Amino acid sequence: MTDPYGCHNSKREAGYYASAGMMVSGHPPVQVRVSIATYIEDAASKACQYDQRANDPRCEGCQK
Repeated sequence: MTDPYGCHNSKREAGYYASAGMMVSGHPPVQVRVSIATYIEDAASKACQYDQRANDPRCEGCQK
């Protein structure tokens, strides 16, 4: 059955890397640009937040 609500029983990563800016090094005409990344921890809810999950047949099989 399809999961329209984003069932939480799928594996998720603990976080992800996002761009935090660029660093430019050197003097013209030779410059190096380096991307700076930062790690962001997953702060999303781990439990199902759908309040009708007990009565909705589309939630059948989702670990609550």
